[in-house]
Amino acid sequence: VSRAAKQLEISQPALSHALARLRKQLDDPLLIRTSHGMIPTEKALELHEPVHEAIQKLRDSLMPSKPFDPSHSKQHFTIACIDAVEYPLIALLVKRLQEKAPYITLNLIAPAEAHSDLLEQGMVDFLIGGVDGKTSDAFYQRPIFTGNMVCVCRKNHPLFDDYEDFSLEAYLAYPHVRVTNTGVGASPSDVLLQEQNKKRQVQVQSKQSIVMPIYMALESDLLVTVPEVTAKSIKKYLPIEILPIPLDLPSVTLNLIWGPIMHSNRGHQWLRQLIFDISAEAFEDDYD
Repeated sequence: VSRAAKQLEISQPALSHALARLRKQLDDPLLIRTSHGMIPTEKALELHEPVHEAIQKLRDSLMPSKPFDPSHSKQHFTIACIDAVEYPLIALLVKRLQEKAPYITLNLIAPAEAHSDLLEQGMVDFLIGGVDGKTSDAFYQRPIFTGNMVCVCRKNHPLFDDYEDFSLEAYLAYPHVRVTNTGVGASPSDVLLQEQNKKRQVQVQSKQSIVMPIYMALESDLLVTVPEVTAKSIKKYLPIEILPIPLDLPSVTLNLIWGPIMHSNRGHQWLRQLIFDISAEAFEDDYD
Protein backbone atom coordinates (compact mmCIF):
# COMPACT_ATOMS: atom_id res chain seq x y z
CA VAL A 1 0.00 0.00 0.00
CA SER A 2 2.89 2.34 0.80
CA ARG A 3 4.51 1.66 -2.58
CA ALA A 4 1.18 2.15 -4.37
CA ALA A 5 0.62 5.44 -2.53
CA LYS A 6 4.04 6.67 -3.61
CA GLN A 7 3.30 5.75 -7.25
CA LEU A 8 -0.03 7.61 -7.07
CA GLU A 9 1.70 10.57 -5.37
CA ILE A 10 -0.62 10.56 -2.36
CA SER A 11 0.01 9.76 1.31
CA GLN A 12 -0.15 6.20 2.66
CA PRO A 13 -3.04 7.05 5.08
CA ALA A 14 -5.04 8.60 2.21
CA LEU A 15 -4.69 5.45 0.15
CA SER A 16 -5.56 3.26 3.14
CA HIS A 17 -8.75 5.27 3.67
CA ALA A 18 -9.61 4.99 -0.05
CA LEU A 19 -9.03 1.23 0.07
CA ALA A 20 -11.28 0.97 3.14
CA ARG A 21 -14.08 2.84 1.36
CA LEU A 22 -13.68 0.64 -1.71
CA ARG A 23 -13.83 -2.54 0.42
CA LYS A 24 -17.05 -1.33 2.02
CA GLN A 25 -18.61 -0.34 -1.30
CA LEU A 26 -17.75 -3.67 -2.98
CA ASP A 27 -18.29 -5.77 0.16
CA ASP A 28 -14.97 -7.54 -0.41
CA PRO A 29 -11.54 -7.23 1.25
CA LEU A 30 -9.88 -6.92 -2.21
CA LEU A 31 -6.40 -7.45 -0.71
CA ILE A 32 -5.62 -10.02 1.99
CA ARG A 33 -2.46 -10.62 4.00
CA THR A 34 -0.65 -13.96 3.56
CA SER A 35 2.75 -15.35 4.40
CA HIS A 36 3.84 -14.10 0.99
CA GLY A 37 2.50 -10.57 1.57
CA MET A 38 -0.70 -8.88 0.32
CA ILE A 39 -2.44 -10.71 -2.53
CA PRO A 40 -5.61 -9.79 -4.43
CA THR A 41 -8.89 -11.60 -3.85
CA GLU A 42 -10.87 -13.26 -6.63
CA LYS A 43 -13.09 -10.16 -6.77
CA ALA A 44 -10.05 -7.92 -7.22
CA LEU A 45 -8.75 -10.11 -10.04
CA GLU A 46 -12.13 -9.94 -11.78
CA LEU A 47 -12.06 -6.14 -11.60
CA HIS A 48 -8.50 -5.77 -12.87
CA GLU A 49 -9.14 -6.06 -16.62
CA PRO A 50 -12.30 -3.90 -16.94
CA VAL A 51 -10.85 -1.21 -14.64
CA HIS A 52 -7.61 -1.22 -16.63
CA GLU A 53 -9.58 -0.77 -19.89
CA ALA A 54 -11.65 2.06 -18.38
CA ILE A 55 -8.53 3.90 -17.22
CA GLN A 56 -6.94 3.47 -20.64
CA LYS A 57 -10.03 4.89 -22.36
CA LEU A 58 -9.95 7.84 -19.98
CA ARG A 59 -6.28 8.43 -20.78
CA ASP A 60 -7.00 8.26 -24.52
CA SER A 61 -9.86 10.75 -24.14
CA LEU A 62 -7.68 13.25 -22.28
CA MET A 63 -4.71 12.90 -24.63
CA PRO A 64 -4.37 15.37 -27.53
CA SER A 65 -6.44 14.29 -30.55
CA LYS A 66 -4.68 12.28 -33.20
CA PRO A 67 -4.39 13.82 -36.67
CA PHE A 68 -7.48 13.11 -38.76
CA ASP A 69 -6.86 10.43 -41.39
CA PRO A 70 -9.60 10.65 -44.05
CA SER A 71 -8.41 7.51 -45.81
CA HIS A 72 -9.35 5.37 -42.79
CA SER A 73 -12.11 7.44 -41.16
CA LYS A 74 -15.58 5.88 -40.86
CA GLN A 75 -17.21 9.11 -39.71
CA HIS A 76 -20.83 9.71 -40.72
CA PHE A 77 -22.13 13.16 -41.71
CA THR A 78 -25.66 14.48 -42.19
CA ILE A 79 -26.07 17.29 -44.73
CA ALA A 80 -29.29 19.21 -45.28
CA CYS A 81 -29.55 20.73 -48.75
CA ILE A 82 -31.94 21.40 -51.61
CA ASP A 83 -31.56 19.12 -54.62
CA ALA A 84 -30.30 22.06 -56.68
CA VAL A 85 -27.19 21.78 -54.50
CA GLU A 86 -26.98 18.01 -54.75
CA TYR A 87 -26.00 18.43 -58.37
CA PRO A 88 -23.33 19.46 -59.04
CA LEU A 89 -21.91 20.14 -55.53
CA ILE A 90 -22.83 16.94 -53.67
CA ALA A 91 -22.15 14.81 -56.75
CA LEU A 92 -18.60 16.20 -56.89
CA LEU A 93 -18.25 15.78 -53.12
CA VAL A 94 -19.13 12.09 -53.34
CA LYS A 95 -16.62 11.64 -56.16
CA ARG A 96 -13.89 13.28 -54.06
CA LEU A 97 -14.79 11.20 -51.00
CA GLN A 98 -14.43 8.00 -53.00
CA GLU A 99 -10.93 9.14 -53.93
CA LYS A 100 -9.78 10.46 -50.53
CA ALA A 101 -12.11 9.05 -47.86
CA PRO A 102 -13.88 5.91 -49.12
CA TYR A 103 -15.28 4.92 -45.70
CA ILE A 104 -16.92 8.25 -44.85
CA THR A 105 -20.70 8.09 -45.32
CA LEU A 106 -23.27 10.84 -45.98
CA ASN A 107 -26.94 11.21 -45.07
CA LEU A 108 -28.71 13.79 -47.27
CA ILE A 109 -31.90 15.36 -45.91
CA ALA A 110 -34.17 18.24 -46.89
CA PRO A 111 -33.53 21.63 -45.23
CA ALA A 112 -36.99 21.46 -43.63
CA GLU A 113 -35.74 18.50 -41.57
CA ALA A 114 -32.72 20.41 -40.25
CA HIS A 115 -34.30 22.08 -37.24
CA SER A 116 -32.03 24.61 -35.56
CA ASP A 117 -31.72 22.52 -32.39
CA LEU A 118 -30.50 19.50 -34.43
CA LEU A 119 -27.91 21.69 -36.14
CA GLU A 120 -26.85 23.24 -32.85
CA GLN A 121 -26.51 19.83 -31.16
CA GLY A 122 -24.47 18.38 -34.03
CA MET A 123 -27.18 15.88 -35.07
CA VAL A 124 -27.13 17.65 -38.45
CA ASP A 125 -23.59 18.52 -39.49
CA PHE A 126 -24.22 21.01 -42.28
CA LEU A 127 -27.04 23.04 -43.78
CA ILE A 128 -26.53 24.33 -47.31
CA GLY A 129 -29.03 26.95 -48.38
CA GLY A 130 -30.07 30.56 -48.42
CA VAL A 131 -30.15 32.68 -45.27
CA ASP A 132 -33.65 33.85 -44.32
CA GLY A 133 -32.69 35.90 -41.28
CA LYS A 134 -33.50 33.11 -38.79
CA THR A 135 -29.92 31.94 -38.37
CA SER A 136 -28.74 32.44 -34.79
CA ASP A 137 -25.37 33.94 -33.88
CA ALA A 138 -24.60 30.56 -32.31
CA PHE A 139 -24.05 29.10 -35.78
CA TYR A 140 -21.11 29.45 -38.11
CA GLN A 141 -21.72 30.21 -41.78
CA ARG A 142 -19.78 30.96 -44.91
CA PRO A 143 -21.06 31.77 -48.42
CA ILE A 144 -20.13 29.17 -51.01
CA PHE A 145 -22.06 30.40 -54.06
CA THR A 146 -23.77 33.47 -55.49
CA GLY A 147 -25.49 33.22 -58.87
CA ASN A 148 -28.50 33.94 -61.05
CA MET A 149 -31.75 32.17 -61.77
CA VAL A 150 -32.55 31.15 -65.36
CA CYS A 151 -35.42 29.67 -67.32
CA VAL A 152 -35.15 26.15 -68.75
CA CYS A 153 -37.17 24.53 -71.55
CA ARG A 154 -36.78 21.71 -74.07
CA LYS A 155 -34.69 22.32 -77.19
CA ASN A 156 -37.62 22.14 -79.64
CA HIS A 157 -39.96 24.29 -77.59
CA PRO A 158 -42.53 26.21 -79.73
CA LEU A 159 -41.44 29.56 -78.26
CA PHE A 160 -38.43 29.51 -80.59
CA ASP A 161 -40.81 29.56 -83.59
CA ASP A 162 -43.37 31.89 -82.04
CA TYR A 163 -41.05 34.61 -80.72
CA GLU A 164 -37.89 36.28 -81.97
CA ASP A 165 -36.52 36.63 -78.46
CA PHE A 166 -37.40 35.51 -74.96
CA SER A 167 -39.35 38.58 -73.91
CA LEU A 168 -41.70 38.94 -70.96
CA GLU A 169 -44.54 38.24 -73.38
CA ALA A 170 -42.96 34.92 -74.33
CA TYR A 171 -42.26 34.13 -70.68
CA LEU A 172 -45.95 34.56 -69.83
CA ALA A 173 -47.27 32.76 -72.91
CA TYR A 174 -46.47 29.24 -71.69
CA PRO A 175 -47.23 27.25 -68.51
CA HIS A 176 -44.68 27.05 -65.70
CA VAL A 177 -43.45 24.75 -62.95
CA ARG A 178 -43.20 26.75 -59.74
CA VAL A 179 -40.61 25.46 -57.26
CA THR A 180 -40.80 26.64 -53.63
CA ASN A 181 -39.39 25.37 -50.33
CA THR A 182 -42.79 24.36 -49.00
CA GLY A 183 -44.64 23.50 -52.20
CA VAL A 184 -47.09 26.35 -51.71
CA GLY A 185 -47.03 30.12 -51.98
CA ALA A 186 -45.47 32.56 -54.42
CA SER A 187 -41.92 32.59 -55.71
CA PRO A 188 -39.77 35.71 -56.30
CA SER A 189 -40.86 35.64 -59.96
CA ASP A 190 -44.52 35.79 -58.94
CA VAL A 191 -43.87 38.68 -56.56
CA LEU A 192 -42.18 40.73 -59.28
CA LEU A 193 -45.00 39.98 -61.73
CA GLN A 194 -47.63 41.02 -59.19
CA GLU A 195 -45.89 44.39 -58.85
CA GLN A 196 -46.43 44.80 -62.62
CA ASN A 197 -50.05 43.59 -62.36
CA LYS A 198 -49.10 40.49 -64.32
CA LYS A 199 -49.37 36.79 -63.62
CA ARG A 200 -47.84 33.66 -65.08
CA GLN A 201 -49.69 30.38 -65.61
CA VAL A 202 -48.47 27.90 -62.99
CA GLN A 203 -49.51 24.43 -64.07
CA VAL A 204 -47.36 22.43 -61.65
CA GLN A 205 -46.30 23.32 -58.08
CA SER A 206 -43.21 21.48 -56.79
CA LYS A 207 -41.64 21.27 -53.35
CA GLN A 208 -37.84 21.40 -53.14
CA SER A 209 -37.28 19.49 -56.37
CA ILE A 210 -35.30 20.93 -59.27
CA VAL A 211 -34.36 17.88 -61.32
CA MET A 212 -37.90 16.50 -61.70
CA PRO A 213 -39.34 19.80 -63.05
CA ILE A 214 -36.56 19.81 -65.65
CA TYR A 215 -37.61 16.32 -66.75
CA MET A 216 -41.20 17.58 -66.93
CA ALA A 217 -40.05 20.39 -69.21
CA LEU A 218 -38.40 17.83 -71.50
CA GLU A 219 -41.78 16.16 -72.10
CA SER A 220 -43.99 19.25 -72.34
CA ASP A 221 -44.16 22.99 -73.04
CA LEU A 222 -43.55 23.78 -69.37
CA LEU A 223 -40.96 26.38 -68.40
CA VAL A 224 -39.05 26.01 -65.14
CA THR A 225 -36.96 28.54 -63.22
CA VAL A 226 -33.80 27.08 -61.66
CA PRO A 227 -30.34 28.23 -60.51
CA GLU A 228 -28.09 28.82 -63.50
CA VAL A 229 -25.32 26.62 -62.09
CA THR A 230 -27.72 23.66 -61.89
CA ALA A 231 -29.08 24.24 -65.38
CA LYS A 232 -25.60 24.45 -66.93
CA SER A 233 -24.53 21.25 -65.19
CA ILE A 234 -27.60 19.30 -66.32
CA LYS A 235 -27.38 20.67 -69.88
CA LYS A 236 -24.29 18.51 -70.36
CA TYR A 237 -26.54 15.46 -70.28
CA LEU A 238 -30.05 16.59 -71.28
CA PRO A 239 -31.36 18.40 -74.41
CA ILE A 240 -32.46 21.60 -72.71
CA GLU A 241 -32.16 25.29 -73.50
CA ILE A 242 -31.19 27.92 -70.95
CA LEU A 243 -32.78 31.36 -71.27
CA PRO A 244 -32.29 34.56 -69.25
CA ILE A 245 -35.42 35.40 -67.29
CA PRO A 246 -36.97 38.69 -68.49
CA LEU A 247 -37.38 39.83 -64.87
CA ASP A 248 -35.01 41.63 -62.53
CA LEU A 249 -34.67 38.73 -60.12
CA PRO A 250 -32.19 39.03 -57.24
CA SER A 251 -29.17 36.76 -57.25
CA VAL A 252 -29.19 33.65 -55.09
CA THR A 253 -26.62 33.14 -52.32
CA LEU A 254 -25.97 29.75 -50.75
CA ASN A 255 -24.24 29.42 -47.40
CA LEU A 256 -22.62 26.51 -45.61
CA ILE A 257 -23.96 26.62 -42.04
CA TRP A 258 -22.87 24.49 -39.07
CA GLY A 259 -23.29 24.40 -35.30
CA PRO A 260 -20.83 25.12 -32.49
CA ILE A 261 -20.51 21.59 -31.09
CA MET A 262 -18.84 20.13 -34.20
CA HIS A 263 -16.83 23.23 -35.05
CA SER A 264 -13.55 21.86 -33.62
CA ASN A 265 -14.06 18.24 -34.65
CA ARG A 266 -11.12 17.20 -36.86
CA GLY A 267 -13.25 15.24 -39.32
CA HIS A 268 -15.82 18.02 -39.52
CA GLN A 269 -13.06 20.56 -40.21
CA TRP A 270 -11.65 18.37 -42.97
CA LEU A 271 -15.02 17.89 -44.68
CA ARG A 272 -15.81 21.60 -44.34
CA GLN A 273 -12.64 22.54 -46.15
CA LEU A 274 -13.32 19.93 -48.81
CA ILE A 275 -16.78 21.45 -49.42
CA PHE A 276 -15.23 24.92 -49.70
CA ASP A 277 -12.67 23.64 -52.21
CA ILE A 278 -15.25 21.77 -54.27
CA SER A 279 -17.60 24.77 -54.23
CA ALA A 280 -15.01 26.82 -56.06
CA GLU A 281 -14.90 24.05 -58.70
CA ALA A 282 -18.63 23.24 -58.83
CA PHE A 283 -19.81 26.84 -59.02
CA GLU A 284 -17.22 28.26 -61.35
CA ASP A 285 -18.54 30.55 -64.07
CA ASP A 286 -17.60 28.57 -67.18
CA TYR A 287 -19.49 25.31 -67.73
CA ASP A 288 -19.11 25.16 -71.48
